[in-house]
Parts: sequence; C-alpha cells; structure tokens
Amino acid sequence: MPVDPRVKSVAAIRTTPLFDIIVDLNPKLNIGDGPLGRRILFGAAGGTFEGPRLRGEVVPGGGDWALFRADGAMSLDVRLTLRTHDDALVHMTYGGRWITPPELRAEMADPAKRYQVDPSRYYFRTNPLFETAATKYDWINRVVAIGLGHRRTDGPVYSVFEVL
Repeated sequence: MPVDPRVKSVAAIRTTPLFDIIVDLNPKLNIGDGPLGRRILFGAAGGTFEGPRLRGEVVPGGGDWALFRADGAMSLDVRLTLRTHDDALVHMTYGGRWITPPELRAEMADPAKRYQVDPSRYYFRTNPLFETAATKYDWINRVVAIGLGHRRTDGPVYSVFEVL
C-alpha cells in the first residue's frame, strides 16, 4: 500500500507517570434508562492522588455521569477537583471507556467476584485534561494525559500518564 506523501512521520507516543489517583465514591444514583442507555451518577466522596510532581486529595463533590450503553461499554464523563498538598486547586476532566468483554460480564456483575477480576482482562482507559490558576502548577494546563483504570470495592483507581 503506497504511503500518502502528505503524511509525515511523527515520533511514537511517549509517556511519563503523572500520578496515581484513588477516587472514593458516594452511593450511586441511578438516573435510569434514557435514549442513549442507562445513566448513573457515581459521586466523588474524596480520595487521594500522588505522583512525581504533584500530590494531594480529591475534593468531595465531583463525579462520573456514566452511561451504560447497549453494546456493553460504559462511557465516562468525569469532573473532579484536586487539591494539592500545598492547597492549589486543579480542575480535572476526562472521558473514557470501560469495556467488559461478553465472557466477563457475569463475573463482573457478581459483587463477590467483580473486584477480583484481573484488570488486564478488560479495557478501562481515560483521557484526562487539567485546568488550574496556580502559578506553581501552570504546566499542567498544557498536559494531555491518558489513564489506565481498574475498580476496587469503593471506587476506581487510575494510573495517569502525561503524553510527552
């Protein structure tokens, strides 16, 4: 297949760790079945994040307005506020997908088994973006990130990487 001369070779995507984040959740609010699927709000009750250049806590009050689609995928729509250890506020938003293969759905639906499923067996990815007015953390306003997630009993855990 010939290569289109308009396409330039670009470096491979490289990443570096930004932080790990643990989000504690409030009890879910089942908004119900709508025209796009079942909408559920997983409200953020708190949590923590820690990485090489920033660390702190998840401020209660944000959440994930998740959409469970008919094809078995969950679409994420998350807004969180992070408070760094030195009191700077960072607005974090991300979309993403959690896709459970059909052969895992019964296991993931079982409350006794779902948190024991190896995360490598499902697809849980996010694309965080950030906004802050804090001069010390201004650099994060220009970061595009990716996150790899898994579930624990009281919320999600993500390893977040800055795309270089």
